[in-house]
Amino acid sequence: MVVKKLIGTNVFLGPVEKKYIPTLVKWMNDVKVVKFTNQVTKKHTEETSKAYLKKALEDSNFHYYGIFTKDENLIGGISLDNVNYTNRTATLGITIGEKQEWGKGYGTEAVALMLDYGFFILNLNNIMLTVFDYNLRAKRCYEKVGFKIMGKRRKARFFAGKYHDEIYMDILAEEFKNSKIRKLLK
Repeated sequence: MVVKKLIGTNVFLGPVEKKYIPTLVKWMNDVKVVKFTNQVTKKHTEETSKAYLKKALEDSNFHYYGIFTKDENLIGGISLDNVNYTNRTATLGITIGEKQEWGKGYGTEAVALMLDYGFFILNLNNIMLTVFDYNLRAKRCYEKVGFKIMGKRRKARFFAGKYHDEIYMDILAEEFKNSKIRKLLK
């Protein structure tokens, strides 16, 4: 049984156990998956994935959870990194590694769960992310949960023979309207 940390309607977020390391390695070496991340040029092995999971357990400024479907299948990962408890800021990252699960709304639900955790458990005020201009599905997901574009870095990503813009988005705690945690505390 997988530990359920944050439970949504179709997915839940939970800690990723060592038994999933081969799955993480598979995703991070799949160009179709990592073309949406900054991981496309990095080497991924079982050792790098072990180190990543170790960081998630030991680093209080890094919160990483697996994205699981209701039937406990791991389909991706989501994180809050660079958590600054003084300024109450963090950076969100997400990967849906199982390509057959793309476009089903799982990412949107996982992002909403992680925002809820960030704003109402970690007491953050501002969560930002970056997305490449060609990742239209992710951009729609982020806008759906309330992220707003705050700027872009032009031609900052070279991929498949072409330059692309890197779009910066953020959301404030006061702008996040779908909190399950806040409702539980009332």
